[in-house]
Amino acid sequence: MTAKYGFRGVETTNRRDTMSEKKDEKKEATKAQIFWVVAVAFAVLAFTPVWLAIATFVVTILVGFATKFVRLVVVHEATAVNFKFMGQFAKTVIQLKDHGFNATGNIVFGFNQKSWGSCPLVLRVGGWVFYVKGLVEPAKYGDNNDDDGLGKDEHINLNDTSVEIVLKAAELKRTKAGGTVPPDVKFTVVLRVRNPQKWQFVSPRNAKDEATKGRVQPFLKSWVRASDDEHVQGIKSDGESLWRELHEPAVNAGPTITWLYNDWGLDVAENAILVTDIGYPDDYQEALRAGETERLKVEADVEATAKKAVRIAAAQAGLKVEKLERMLRKDPTLRAKPAIEGGFREAFRVCRGHGPA
Repeated sequence: MTAKYGFRGVETTNRRDTMSEKKDEKKEATKAQIFWVVAVAFAVLAFTPVWLAIATFVVTILVGFATKFVRLVVVHEATAVNFKFMGQFAKTVIQLKDHGFNATGNIVFGFNQKSWGSCPLVLRVGGWVFYVKGLVEPAKYGDNNDDDGLGKDEHINLNDTSVEIVLKAAELKRTKAGGTVPPDVKFTVVLRVRNPQKWQFVSPRNAKDEATKGRVQPFLKSWVRASDDEHVQGIKSDGESLWRELHEPAVNAGPTITWLYNDWGLDVAENAILVTDIGYPDDYQEALRAGETERLKVEADVEATAKKAVRIAAAQAGLKVEKLERMLRKDPTLRAKPAIEGGFREAFRVCRGHGPA
């Protein structure tokens, strides 16, 4: 029994010795691999120019840094992105064909400068903008502005945006003599952001509504109140004429439109305020139709009376109606013949649309 247990103890000891030898062999192999890697590295460096080794080292560091800290934003066509450095505005980058920033930071036609402001941690390469995460971040549109269609996420829309303004009849009280029942008048106003920094960081959150309903609408209301129906109808879709009248002293909308541009960076497009629809209350339209019917009836009675007067005058002159008309057109002196009563001339004018007044 003793011999048996002694045999097992020898077997266990031999197994441990074998495992230890294998571990030692692995350590030696690892040391050999490290040696050869270092040896090869030194051999390569020995035959590599110093500048290339340094460049490789720098590139490796930059790639590692960029992977961890650098982020990318793509600025799409007709948009702008504002960047903040440590919570404060730092730089604006835009993409808008044939437009760029002027010296005052406004976007104008014919300029090529696509960025405004200065921040070394923001790098623009075409429409790609790289920035250092943590210190720099793109400003989210919803943080400072309502969801008004002029921006989304970090992008600000630079395209023209149409806004409707409707003036209801109840809001309008005519000041012009002879003004009739006021109509409902619908306008279209074209807006465009031309200073992204002011629009996102200076203007109020509800700037779009405030600009249209609070600043522009009162001038449109004044213009409609001071105009008669015929003038409002005549200027429909004529943006150039309406723009000119809004800038006249009687309305004087010019300073407010300029203020919106200079202080909030919002441009009310020139000649792009249009009267797009004019509507009257139903009862008034019915009254107009009734009045038109009555007017046509009166005109028909007048025309019938005039024709009768022409026939009487022709009979007194001994002439046929057609011949009398030709003679009157050819020789005005015949109009003074005693045989033609004085009232005939007016009747003839009404009847035919010409002749002596």
